[in-house]
Amino acid sequence: MTTIHFSVHRFALFRSSQINTTSFCSTLVLRHSKLGRTSTCPPTSKSCPYSSASPRSFRTMASSNLANQLRKHLQEENYSKWGFVIYRCTYESDDDWARFMENLNARAQDHLEIYEGLDLLDSLELTVRDDREAFDGATIQKCRDHFVDWVGSAEGRNSEQPNTPAIPTGWDGQPRYTFFIHVDKDSLESVVRRAPQPPADDMEGTGYVNMMDSKWVPSSDEETEIDLDGNVVTIGEGEEEQDWQRVAIWGLIPGIYMALLGGDLWYAEFEKPPHVWVES
Repeated sequence: MTTIHFSVHRFALFRSSQINTTSFCSTLVLRHSKLGRTSTCPPTSKSCPYSSASPRSFRTMASSNLANQLRKHLQEENYSKWGFVIYRCTYESDDDWARFMENLNARAQDHLEIYEGLDLLDSLELTVRDDREAFDGATIQKCRDHFVDWVGSAEGRNSEQPNTPAIPTGWDGQPRYTFFIHVDKDSLESVVRRAPQPPADDMEGTGYVNMMDSKWVPSSDEETEIDLDGNVVTIGEGEEEQDWQRVAIWGLIPGIYMALLGGDLWYAEFEKPPHVWVES
């Protein structure tokens, strides 16, 4: 089995001279500091309170948010890396896969630059599970089984975070060890064929990947209980599976990564396909 640790830092050095930060900042989707959600001000809405902000104002507002929060998180928990594990489940074109990774890394660098967090590229690791025999056409459930085994393995414990006693999983740990990315043919083509290509924005989330919460478990068999009014109610009936959804690669890093750190936004933003979760 081949595991590729993609160096985003080297890619960043290559692209540093190509980024138009000013134009990017002027179209930044704003994050509400209280809710952690993103929103835009559509033409039909009331006047946007940020509509007169200069590109410099956007940079100032953004730089105090995610990058500083992520640095603090990594330092306090003594983590040496962050990022996602990516399962490549389509092998029709190596060229398309290379374009996908270039696109993903371009988006990551662009957003980290906005948040004045390019130093975080040094510890960002996108680990690609690239094994055609094992993962060509693999379902997201099959990838989940492999992911869960890896997180609990000696390899995971010894090589991932050597400065911590155990791999931090669950909502109080790192998103890297709870959520993983699954790339099938459709999600690959959404990124390399249908979505605007960097440095153009993709705030609509045309380019997406599949993401799964490996810890999600459905409720057990339906149960009944008596409510305060003496009525019999059914618990668990009609519960929607919330195990995986589509997420845009626009804002995936660091936006969605940090949104997942607390875990609650996974459920707050959850919708089944064709909906795509987009963060700034």
